[in-house]
Amino acid sequence: MLLDEIIDISTDETKSVSTLLRKCIILGHKIKNQRLIAWANQELNGYSPKDKLPDYRVWPAGAKATMSGPLGMQIKNFPVAPAFLEEQHRDLATTVRLREPLSSYEELMRSDCTDFAVEWPANLVLYYQRRIQTENGCYLVDARQSVPRSAFAQVFDAVRNRTLNMALEIRASLGGSDAELENVSKQAAAQVERTITTNIYGGVNVIASDRSQVSSTVSNVQNVISPGNEAQLKAALRSTGLPEESLRDLSEAIREDRGQKLGTRVMNWIKEAAPKAIVGGVKIGSAAAQSVFTEYLKQFFGLQ
Repeated sequence: MLLDEIIDISTDETKSVSTLLRKCIILGHKIKNQRLIAWANQELNGYSPKDKLPDYRVWPAGAKATMSGPLGMQIKNFPVAPAFLEEQHRDLATTVRLREPLSSYEELMRSDCTDFAVEWPANLVLYYQRRIQTENGCYLVDARQSVPRSAFAQVFDAVRNRTLNMALEIRASLGGSDAELENVSKQAAAQVERTITTNIYGGVNVIASDRSQVSSTVSNVQNVISPGNEAQLKAALRSTGLPEESLRDLSEAIREDRGQKLGTRVMNWIKEAAPKAIVGGVKIGSAAAQSVFTEYLKQFFGLQ
């Protein structure tokens, strides 16, 4: 099933992130969600200079230059201070914006290099050639920013983590079968939209109930549950109004799944317990409650 494939690829670092994103495009078409399709396509095809980049594609990086001067004098790795540059160019000495298609970074990571150079545009080098000089007459001949492997690892991890959280929450609210994905009600589609906005774009969920709207950053809930700490898990679930009987049923479901994280019994428990949830005295509805319970259980199982 498609959601299971997405979850498997998200948690397997040996599998290509590009493949994961193509699965997200298929999912987006099945559930008719253009936001998911647009994000996956941008990650696959790259971001234009006009596009706002996700925060995981922005990396702090200074600039270093090669300087040349009289009698063949040369200075390598000359640090370029941002103050040397006009305000509109200072990003080139402070920040790297990773706009290329994600597949190009996957290819780079297959090499043995530990650092990668982002060269300044030739026109900019020419512009600053005589504006950046040393006391002994050396002038700028090229400049670059160094990007470590960890910057690209950050991009891959962010895409995997966001996709994993999204897929787990969609499975909790819609079910795991492909048929369920293709027959989404308007109410369920609204919940899926909030899930994608929160997990992929870092937005805020607004959860509708019969009597009110409960604003909740479901996927950005403060981590209050340590991995494996069942006492903390139950305390968090009690705050949603669940009776002790439901908490005992959850413990039994965890045991029956035999160590499988968010296994079949636990996922069934989420669906069965969701109608009982109350937040702030308001019954918030099954779809919203499933998202809350999934978030707490991801913390418990160490999936955050």
